[in-house]
Amino acid sequence: MRRNIASFRLRTFVFVALAFGCESSVDPRRGASAIVLDRGGAQGANVGSVVPVAPVVKVVDGGGKPMAGVRVNFAIASGGGTITGASVNTDDNGLAGLGSWTIGSVGENQLTASVLGIDPLTISAVGRCIAGGTLAIDATAAGNLSSTDCRFGNGEFVDRYSFTTVSQRAVRFSQTSVSVNSFLELQGLTNVVAFNDDGSATTDNSAFKVLLTAGTYDVHASSFGTAESGAYTVSATAAPENEAGCEIVFAMPGVETVQTLATDDCTDTEFRYDGLLVYLHAGRTYTFNMTSVVFDTYLELLIHGTQTRVAANDDISAANTNARITFKPIESGFYLLVASNALVTGRGTYTLTIQ
Repeated sequence: MRRNIASFRLRTFVFVALAFGCESSVDPRRGASAIVLDRGGAQGANVGSVVPVAPVVKVVDGGGKPMAGVRVNFAIASGGGTITGASVNTDDNGLAGLGSWTIGSVGENQLTASVLGIDPLTISAVGRCIAGGTLAIDATAAGNLSSTDCRFGNGEFVDRYSFTTVSQRAVRFSQTSVSVNSFLELQGLTNVVAFNDDGSATTDNSAFKVLLTAGTYDVHASSFGTAESGAYTVSATAAPENEAGCEIVFAMPGVETVQTLATDDCTDTEFRYDGLLVYLHAGRTYTFNMTSVVFDTYLELLIHGTQTRVAANDDISAANTNARITFKPIESGFYLLVASNALVTGRGTYTLTIQ
């Protein structure tokens, strides 16, 4: 997913485009309840190439039984690209398969599967540059943005580096250049994990810290402006998991980390807090746990950019002062998890898990 809005620095949301074709031979309003993905999720392909598995969805009724003869319409939602076989009826097993899906741009590409009268299903795939280098921990790579490079949807040149970690760890990624206004992005299996335009108010270089789970990630070195060219360096360095001071850190679902709430952390009136930005997918259920044996914990979840609070918790129960949020977003995008104290005197270590 790239800058389809005025400034990707602030927020990233999924805008779903609905497309309806001919009427189904079966009235979908009589029993059709949901569309679920049968196969073809969590995959990717080089830009301009077809994904290995064309997505197949299943239409079910309120009891979870497959429905035959229901018209399903597929449509591109983001990333560009093309599809074939966009409108098809479900078979006797309730299945409807897309003909093919050609990836349109670097990063997250999305399409929707829609049935008249019920909520559409969003399916994601990752677009990658054809060629890429490798970036190791505590190493630096030099590159050059040019017109022969891969491009984002808005025309920004981009180079791809592969980064792998075999265990959970905190990493700081940086991009520096005297030629371009750096834009650095980390892409996971299905979505953007972290991004930054300016590492500070006084530099056009980019940097961010992220808590990663084991896996392989794409590091995209690019520019904030369209078609900027020039030399740069990109690096990955080991960082401590505990975040001292007030820096917003990116995190992956699946991490469990020990942090410390201290007097030099971010402050909201008299309360201290640590902030983590996490990409959440619409329709999935996430659980955030904050536990401590030394202070009364407090959790909040905000929409990044608007800072709208969507969930909060002080105590799991009357007998438990730990905090827990269970949340199912209706929009995919970045959310700010705020780990804080219920009492202004609360300080010390705590454990945070994102499941």
